[in-house]
Amino acid sequence: VSVGNETMVSWSFNRSTPEQMAAYLKQVRDQILQPVTTDDNYAFFASAPTNVLNTIDFVSLHTYTELDTVFDVGLWDWQQRDKPAAQRAAAMMDASIVEAKRQYDLARARLDSGGYRNMPITIGETGWNAVDLGTLSFRAHPVNQKMYFDGLLDWVDKTKNPNGPVAIFYFEAFDEPWKLGDD
Repeated sequence: VSVGNETMVSWSFNRSTPEQMAAYLKQVRDQILQPVTTDDNYAFFASAPTNVLNTIDFVSLHTYTELDTVFDVGLWDWQQRDKPAAQRAAAMMDASIVEAKRQYDLARARLDSGGYRNMPITIGETGWNAVDLGTLSFRAHPVNQKMYFDGLLDWVDKTKNPNGPVAIFYFEAFDEPWKLGDD
């Protein structure tokens, strides 16, 4: 059971403090038997406070490397200009998976260093747009979306990556123009 969605990361439009979220989580936990978590961006989980970590059973981490190229333009090199033009799309998609893994690793390091080594991490939301709705030129494309999806499947394959996320929820199987105000 998830309580809250992107409520503690700095850019949240519906912000909760970790103290508020810990109280909400405890309230839900006291009434059910199912595992409890909260969903948030990797940046929150990379420095999550113990009052939240003490009240969840697993991390539900969000990573949107494509959108990071808009909101944190220097976070990773999506343009791959050092590659020949014909190889840039594949290089970009490989780099996007590397960035998703880096974000996961930041959260994993926080958990491990704080005594939560056994706490599982799921990727609760991730995805890649197939259609550019205005800010994703040269990124949003059905082929890129498929490459990202395939890269995620490879990452979650326990035979290849036993220390990766336990599951990945691919959120953007279909583009969502309503998020940009289009009806």
